[in-house]
Amino acid sequence: MADGVSVLFYNAMVAHADPSLDKAELMAFGGLDPDTDYPPDFIVPYTTYFALLEKIAEAEKPEIRFYLRTCANFCCDHFGAVGLAWRAAPTLRKSFLRMDRHVREYNSAATFRVEEHDDGYYWVHERFSPQRTGMYLSCEGTMATYLTLAREAAGPHVQPLRLQFRHSQIASDKPLREYFGCDVVFDADYDAMVFSYDQIDAPNLKGDESMWSFFTDHLDQKMGAAGDAPLDLRVVDEVSKLLSEGPPTMEVVAANLGMGARTLQRRLSEMDTSFQSLVDQARKNVAMKFLKVPNYSLNDVAFMTGFSEQSAFSRAFKRWAGQTPGAYRAGL
Repeated sequence: MADGVSVLFYNAMVAHADPSLDKAELMAFGGLDPDTDYPPDFIVPYTTYFALLEKIAEAEKPEIRFYLRTCANFCCDHFGAVGLAWRAAPTLRKSFLRMDRHVREYNSAATFRVEEHDDGYYWVHERFSPQRTGMYLSCEGTMATYLTLAREAAGPHVQPLRLQFRHSQIASDKPLREYFGCDVVFDADYDAMVFSYDQIDAPNLKGDESMWSFFTDHLDQKMGAAGDAPLDLRVVDEVSKLLSEGPPTMEVVAANLGMGARTLQRRLSEMDTSFQSLVDQARKNVAMKFLKVPNYSLNDVAFMTGFSEQSAFSRAFKRWAGQTPGAYRAGL
């Protein structure tokens, strides 16, 4: 996908802008002819899209609602096979399953993942740049869109336990609290919607296992090999494969990905991340995976995550998860 958004999203934001703003002027603001019927694959640069969001938001402060009105009007059908797979999933857990990969059909600038914690099921969104209000509004809108689709799949009662964002509060949080139906936390470690396991595992309204399998298999084939994944996810995957022999060096991982270490370091820096932080993420992912298997001792899990001593593993895990490996396992 090009470095931008489909003109459909730009048009939708303009359509739900405050009535005091001239729609034709907002189209022209993005270099678009209001009388032209642009195809869906026409791309508007992110910088232009973010500037539009900022312009519309300024007219609505202190209660910014236009992007929530936009997100409320999306439905699964707008997202092709991705949306159909989401709606056909038997449960919301399966709606989210593999969505971290399939969503790249519409959003290649951010990464998504699922995390399971004692306090709930986390749908995590990460995008670190550019640091500007338009991107923050886009991040909030991304979460609102997922909630809209979740409510279409499972029912209007779906409500997160908590909503959190890395960025600081932009304006009144009243519109967000009303739309999501929960508290909103800013200045968090990462963006996430947190759901109860009861909601995640309840049957979807039109869930159909065979249809869901059909659409997800179709999307997997369409997305191609794992090399299409964002670089940071590929690094985490490669590190995970090598951890049992100890944490791999950047040179080894870069070579396995077909590039030099300096190139890998530069490209990760452009994504506002580092090789070491991705090694930590891989270790955390592997640890949480194997702690769920009772047959593996804590020493086994420490070895499989690249630690030579259980004490070092326990200290690292407590830094990642806020509790010891034993406490995490006991709470499963």
